[in-house]
Amino acid sequence: MTFEESRSILLKQKSKLYEEKNRHLNQLTIIKERLMNIEHELTQHCIQFFDKHDYTMERESGMYGETFYICSRCNSIR
Repeated sequence: MTFEESRSILLKQKSKLYEEKNRHLNQLTIIKERLMNIEHELTQHCIQFFDKHDYTMERESGMYGETFYICSRCNSIR
């Protein structure tokens, strides 16, 4: 096998791997969008059943922990 033949084979393998990588990245993007839609539906579901969220104040641990609010029913963060 010559250098050019082996190089050509390796370049084809590299190209196929990049195509596979891009396909998986596209699938991840679709999955992330679906997860965001479900999170939104859960939040809206909580409002439909209870008319409002039941937020409780939480604080991150540590010296400079931030304060945030979490709904006790649907876990949405405000």
